[in-house]
Parts: sequence; structure tokens; C-alpha cells
Amino acid sequence: GKDWEVIHVWGIYQGNYYLLARDSNRGHDPDWTLSRLFEYVRHFRPLRVVVDGTAYQRTLKWIIEKAQREQRIFFQVIAIDDKRSKAHKITQGLSGVGAQKKVYCRRDHIPFIQQFSTYPNLDHDDELDAAWMGIQELSKFEGFETDEDGYVDDDYKKPMRIAQVIP
Repeated sequence: GKDWEVIHVWGIYQGNYYLLARDSNRGHDPDWTLSRLFEYVRHFRPLRVVVDGTAYQRTLKWIIEKAQREQRIFFQVIAIDDKRSKAHKITQGLSGVGAQKKVYCRRDHIPFIQQFSTYPNLDHDDELDAAWMGIQELSKFEGFETDEDGYVDDDYKKPMRIAQVIP
């Protein structure tokens, strides 16, 4: 069947990676993508948005940048153009942080939990594809602190000063 389009919001705090929000939609619907993305951007104010830099996703970067001009909401959009196989990217990007217990999510992030706990024995790995991109980009900001006071997320019970990425 059709792949899922997945949007994740990731945060980093004290070397741990937090899946703050996620959503998915079967197929590719630019209206859904833009609506959800700008909702997350307004709520989380990410440092940057990361998209896959291959095929349709390259067009998606252009669509997002056009929507930024129309909505007058601006943020950096980065296209990751990684030629490795998806399995290689997921394994290399998530196995270390997973084994070190550095990845956290909420209990209701069921699609992510199911894929993370059953990989590689699954039909779709779109959640993990989004996760490795977000974690890879956030790893560049380890130790980064915002100038703001941060906030307490009730689901984690931890104060978080975070850099965020939406793949």
C-alpha cells in the first residue's frame, strides 16, 4: 500500500531525545502537510524543519518555502539528501541512542512505539525514517540551551530547554 507521510517534532535535553509530537497521513497530501506543519511550527517554534531531500520530498521543500512567504512565517528548511538505504539510515541513526535509552516518547505515540519495538520486522518504517532524520539533526545541537526559561511538559515531568526539528 501507500507509504505514510509522517511529521515528528523532536526535542533534545541533557543528551536525551524526546518525541514531542507526531502525526501521520496515508499518501502525500500537501494541504494536510502544510496545515499540520504550520500548526506545529506555531506551537513549538522549531529551530529548523528537516525534509527528506529525494524525489517528491524535494518538491515538498519548495512547497513549504512558498507557504512561508504566503503566511509570513519563516523558518529554516533543510533537505537531507542521504543516498544510503533507508534500513542503513534507520539502523545507524537509531540503534545507538536506542540501546543507550536516550529516546523518549509519550505512551500515546503508538505508531512510533510499534515500529521502534518491532524493527526490522514490519511493513512500514516511516515513523523510524522521520525519527532518524530528527535525531541526526538534533545531535548537532547537543548541549544547546535556549535563552528562554524552557517549560515543563506534563508527559515527561522534566524541564526542557530544547532545540527542535520537524522532519
